Amino acid sequence: MAYGQSAVDLSTGILVGRPFGGTAILYRKYIADKIKAVYTGESRITGITIDTSIGPLLLLNVYMPTNYNDDISLESYVDCLSKLHVMIVESDAIHTLIVGDFNCSPGSRFFTDFMKFAVDNNLLTSDLNRLRDVVTYISDDGNKMSWVDHILSSTAIDNIIPLDGIRVLEDIIVSDHRPIAFDVQCTAGYDCNITSTSGAEYSMVPQWSTCDDITLSYYALYLDGLLQSVSVPYAALADRSCNKTHLLAIDTFYKDITSCITKAVSVAIPCRRRPVNDFNVPGWNTYVEEKYEAARVAYLDWVAFGRPRFGHYFELMKKTRALFKLALR
Repeated sequence: MAYGQSAVDLSTGILVGRPFGGTAILYRKYIADKIKAVYTGESRITGITIDTSIGPLLLLNVYMPTNYNDDISLESYVDCLSKLHVMIVESDAIHTLIVGDFNCSPGSRFFTDFMKFAVDNNLLTSDLNRLRDVVTYISDDGNKMSWVDHILSSTAIDNIIPLDGIRVLEDIIVSDHRPIAFDVQCTAGYDCNITSTSGAEYSMVPQWSTCDDITLSYYALYLDGLLQSVSVPYAALADRSCNKTHLLAIDTFYKDITSCITKAVSVAIPCRRRPVNDFNVPGWNTYVEEKYEAARVAYLDWVAFGRPRFGHYFELMKKTRALFKLALR
């Protein structure tokens, strides 16, 4: 499916030649219920909001004015940047991603305004920070080349774009621009258990280490709103007689709280997909992984020295294996 705006004036009669102008965003049908169109009032900007596993995302596709070395083109460029700023401010989304033809390359006339806009709106130049000396525009005669297509993203989005996750598709030459492809490691919507086409189940694991202050603030605010609807069983909490009715009320209270936390995490915190199977060990990274690695290294050293039945390598192998098994419990 697609959402976009055309810059072609259809009131002037039959179109001749190749129309130009306008922007659009294409997306898969199965995530249509997670997407809302954003009215921009500007054919140079198309916007949508996406409900993602890390919270609402404002996605904007742009086709900025070209530099004709006159005052009008500069005014048009700054005007478009102002409209983008208003959309960011007025949006309820907590993350922003702006991509497209910015018609400015490092050192060009518009680049200073482009970078000022990024700084003022707390956006990172994800492509400039990852790539070096690339070309995204090549004129038909091959005499003009520049890097005018860019990716601006908020910090949380930039954190989930892999270092090698942005690339220029040099082999696609249907236009004078070369497409930029990039990966954002999040999902549209959230489901704690997802079944793949192969029948395997997956769980979504929160990535707390990727969260910035804005994401954590949104999480706290969202969780606070959910917890306000939880009924507190004061009488049950004050009762020390182990009344069965009160114990059930406390169980329900506990489940309501954990449900609110799970919901807030699913809406606000970045997650990654992990297969669900019998071999997932809770607390592995925190308590077990280091001891497992020590036991593995000690075992390989013991094997390399001929599997001795006594001595330093034998005792170290036994000790580290025992510590690993203790942690695994």
